[in-house]
Amino acid sequence: MRTHHLKFLSIALAGSILLTACEKEKEVTVTNPVYNIRGSASGAQEAPARVTTTATGTLSGTYNKETNILTYTINWTGLTGGNPTAMHFHGAADPGIAAGVQIGIAGFPTTASGTVSGTTPALT
Repeated sequence: MRTHHLKFLSIALAGSILLTACEKEKEVTVTNPVYNIRGSASGAQEAPARVTTTATGTLSGTYNKETNILTYTINWTGLTGGNPTAMHFHGAADPGIAAGVQIGIAGFPTTASGTVSGTTPALT
């Protein structure tokens, strides 16, 4: 009888510790809603028609979910046959489909290789 009483007491004590350690529906605050982003570019990714080129590019940056702002750095190298005359971000699309231009990029060097950094307006 005493053994059952001690088992019950142990279980009751463990249960009360678990119940007091848990908080029901505690709200969690996200303190850093910033996501790191990275990407690469090549002529093979051009849509709808692929481009044969040895030029490449990279994108790195952050996206802030609270402000909807994208901060970016774009690097490119190896352009031939002319220098860049326009840069922009396209919208989302399935592979092989070209999406419309969403945001233009200004202030980039018109050289065969280069870097541009910037911040977008709030994305909606």
